[in-house]
Amino acid sequence: MSRIGIDARMYGPNQTGIGIYIQHLIEGLAKLDSPHDFFLFMREPYASEYKPTAPNFHTVHAPEHWYSYAEQATYPWRLMAKRLDLMHFPHFNSPVLYPGKTVLTVHDLTPKFDPGKTLGRKWWKRVAYDTVLKRATNKAHAIIAPSQFTKHDATIHLGIPPEKVHVVYEGIKGKITPEQQQALQDDYPAYKQQAFEQLRRYYTMPQLRQPFIFYTGVWRSHKNLVRLVDAFYTVRKDYGIDATLVMGGKRDPNYPEAEQRIRALGLQPYVITPGYIPEEALGLFYAAADVFALPSLYEGFGLVAVEALNFGAPVAASRQGPLPEVVRDGALYFNPHDTGEMAAVLARIVQDKQLQEQLVHNGQQVIVRYSWDTMARNIHAIYEQALKT
Repeated sequence: MSRIGIDARMYGPNQTGIGIYIQHLIEGLAKLDSPHDFFLFMREPYASEYKPTAPNFHTVHAPEHWYSYAEQATYPWRLMAKRLDLMHFPHFNSPVLYPGKTVLTVHDLTPKFDPGKTLGRKWWKRVAYDTVLKRATNKAHAIIAPSQFTKHDATIHLGIPPEKVHVVYEGIKGKITPEQQQALQDDYPAYKQQAFEQLRRYYTMPQLRQPFIFYTGVWRSHKNLVRLVDAFYTVRKDYGIDATLVMGGKRDPNYPEAEQRIRALGLQPYVITPGYIPEEALGLFYAAADVFALPSLYEGFGLVAVEALNFGAPVAASRQGPLPEVVRDGALYFNPHDTGEMAAVLARIVQDKQLQEQLVHNGQQVIVRYSWDTMARNIHAIYEQALKT
């Protein structure tokens, strides 16, 4: 029996992608009949609120915030006190001074290719990122990547041997029920209409009408939202489609450009920004949408596109990055730098109901590849291999 630590300081849905990844990893590992003891290093309130579902899982209060001085100064000592045989960092920010054996998940290299305003303005932050990332990946006994695309980036740009990087696909949050699955297959138009009516009842959005284009995610530069707004303007103006654009996700005050573009183009009556969408409502947005748009310049996996397929939303996606690998023929693709092509793809899907059904049918074949439980089993196997080396 070994002692395995998991850095769960980002645990929980409020931390978006990484938090959800950690949450499902822990849930999946707890279902396994593992001989190992797991120590979950958590911040409040989860350190107090989380109740392990297996007797070999233990919580450890770790108040150190990620990307902080304390993460490098005191967190290593907290880890060493538990005498761990292996430590999994589900993000690149492994403490430089931690001497133990590690497994590292590299979700993407977004800060390297698109440092954004907060990282990009301060040279020392860029240096710190590069130093921590390089040190962590060199030191790790195994590295987990969510896609072949991210593995390729890690091997090319970080100089990591390919055999050290293991591709483990992520899972789907909130799978549809068997009844929904049957309704989706039997009568797609009725399924979409029912979802739209449920969404109208759940959310007070007087502006919302069909057809509507949906996006959800962070509002940062690599998500390419200004071009999405421009493409939506073209869909309305040049294609004559009286569509609505719903842009979900918590807005970032460091990136006001998309909101500024909405106002500059006079699109306020046609663009809805509901902010953070809770999990219980997110499936309705996907199910009701005529098309889900993901115009990203860079992604590590593109989980939201897979979730959209799961709930029966046709997907229009950037062909740049891992999305063609992950979504396959469940989407139509466009050059994310070409707003004209983006608009043409969006308009084509919105106008062609037969195409929508075909993309959704294709998507249902794609999503069977993605399971959180399978991810947890594969990562547990990587733990076992790392413990033996």
